[in-house]
Amino acid sequence: MSRRLIVGLLIVAAFVLLKGAVRATAVEASSYGLTFEIFLLVMDFSVLTLGFELALRRGATHKNALLVAAAVGALVTVLFSCLAVGVFHPRAPELNLTLGRHPDYLTVTLRYLLGFSRNLALWMLAFVYPILAADAERRRAEASELRRQSEIAQLRASLEPHFLLNTFNTIAGLVTKDPDEARRLLACLGALFDDISEHEDEWQTLDREVHWLQRYAEILEARHRGVLTFEWNIDEATRSFKLPRLLLQPLLENAVKHGALRRDGDGRVTVRSRRVRKTGGEDYVVCSIDDNGPGLPADKVRPGAKGLDIVRRRLNLHLPNSRLTVDSSAQGVHVLVEIPEART
Repeated sequence: MSRRLIVGLLIVAAFVLLKGAVRATAVEASSYGLTFEIFLLVMDFSVLTLGFELALRRGATHKNALLVAAAVGALVTVLFSCLAVGVFHPRAPELNLTLGRHPDYLTVTLRYLLGFSRNLALWMLAFVYPILAADAERRRAEASELRRQSEIAQLRASLEPHFLLNTFNTIAGLVTKDPDEARRLLACLGALFDDISEHEDEWQTLDREVHWLQRYAEILEARHRGVLTFEWNIDEATRSFKLPRLLLQPLLENAVKHGALRRDGDGRVTVRSRRVRKTGGEDYVVCSIDDNGPGLPADKVRPGAKGLDIVRRRLNLHLPNSRLTVDSSAQGVHVLVEIPEART
């Protein structure tokens, strides 16, 4: 039994108990009257639920199904009021069907319709409102997921051609100078894209991410031999941690293009990862990428650099509890990505 159904039944039970308590304190209490009102409640709920479900099965929206159920319930109430006045009351007046001493069709019908409207409101509160609320939440979640997937697709479309163009420029510089090296780097590039095409999952382990970045760094080191070096300090305890694919690649590319290569002959990029326990006991995986370039300009934005914006947006989409910080000085730029291990 679903939780919504249990909640609805509890609401109905509470209403019946309250109604019984009021009846018990009445001057002319009648068990027949209470039993009859409970019968009307069950009848109304059954008709409303049946009409609602049948309308939904025929493809009606929740709003239209609710209108159909209310119309069917009102029609059944009118028919039952006619039976009560013309059949039940004359044959068994002791049942006290809340008709009065001299019932007429119009008065009784209006009285029953008033009771039906009360039961309709209770039925909507107990059973329909939770369904509509859950449906609205589901639609909101679906819309949010569609927006997220669209944003991710736009980010990947922006990231991958940007990376490909820069990599081909690197290889193009070696075609005439060192054809063997250019062929080797083309093979390396092919291996990189094989790795991308073989794994369609948006997530991958940090170990695989670092392996991919090291191949990428090999291409860059080949072009800028003697000018650019990389250092890797990856904590073994972080290698199995999962993060969005190619999350760190724009940061590495920024550190090279706008940092290390702006020095005279001794550019260096350092990639680190470690586990950190923050105050309060929450564990984080921290990845940092440092360069020894001239630092950020006064406005904190490197001309043409999109990497920070891409990573920040992907973190907001995938890992809203994470944090990206950038520290700059004359000795270089330090970029830190902090991701909680217990992601919610």
